[in-house]
Amino acid sequence: MTIMYETDGISRFKRRQNYSSYCRLAKPEQTSDGKCVGTGNAKCGSSYLKWAFMEIITNAVNNCEQLKAVHDRLKERFKPLKARAIMANKFCAAVYYMLKYKKEFDVNRFCKAEAIAVA
Repeated sequence: MTIMYETDGISRFKRRQNYSSYCRLAKPEQTSDGKCVGTGNAKCGSSYLKWAFMEIITNAVNNCEQLKAVHDRLKERFKPLKARAIMANKFCAAVYYMLKYKKEFDVNRFCKAEAIAVA
């Protein structure tokens, strides 16, 4: 419910990246002429959405063996918190497309896409 209340209509986000940034799951880049010029606006967006997505991943990893396997593969490459953040960002993308196209979550499709991305 937190995601639904805080999102307030997915149509206000043009792209998945905009939604991910609003959820504080992607760091904003400030570039000029292809060069990084700063790292501001890290606190823009909804902290409640970031909390909700991190909680979802924590519970999903504990309750679903397929998601736990994906999380374990990510933990081999990154630190545990970074692995959770990566999964939360990917889940945010899945939620964006679920809300946009009005489809339900398919864990097999999510894990298959993650297995390709991690490999």
